[in-house]
Amino acid sequence: MFLGLRGTGKTVLLNEIRINARKEGLLVSHVKSPEHEGLARLLYPEMREVMHSLSGVESAKEIVSRGLTGLQSFASTFKIDTRGAEIPAQPKPGLADSGDLEYDLLGLLAVIGKAAQAAGTGWVLFIDNVQYFSKEDLAALIAAIHRMSQERLPVLLIGAGLPHVARLTGEAKPYAERLFLYPSLDALGQA
Repeated sequence: MFLGLRGTGKTVLLNEIRINARKEGLLVSHVKSPEHEGLARLLYPEMREVMHSLSGVESAKEIVSRGLTGLQSFASTFKIDTRGAEIPAQPKPGLADSGDLEYDLLGLLAVIGKAAQAAGTGWVLFIDNVQYFSKEDLAALIAAIHRMSQERLPVLLIGAGLPHVARLTGEAKPYAERLFLYPSLDALGQA
């Protein structure tokens, strides 16, 4: 979780890491959190895109199929506009339909992680401006990434935000201080 004031190169660094991750064959998503945008709406199109990418891999098809139906439930539960999305019409109950973002996001990320693992790859989610998430959204994201780590699923979050993000993540979930590294970025010297 890169921390620094505006203009210190956090976004540039995220972009470079994203380019390198893509070169290594990983699935990558990059989102910039605007103020007052909910995490569910922000991540929905990214999760859909990753699942569609994995759906072409024979070893991951069955897992992705379940994930896509769960994603439809997620969209319905969190009232996300899905116009133009190619997702099965009839969601199956039981995945991402509780209305509890922490629980539902965890379920979807686990499906993505298992599908990526079956496909022999991983997913790296890059999020810029983490400081704009609500405490509840941040807690849900941290809990889901924590579970991915515990289950050794190939889902990774690399974030960036203002210096107080370290405090915000700790307030959202106390174990966040063990989950993330918090390198500080500052203006580069002339050299």
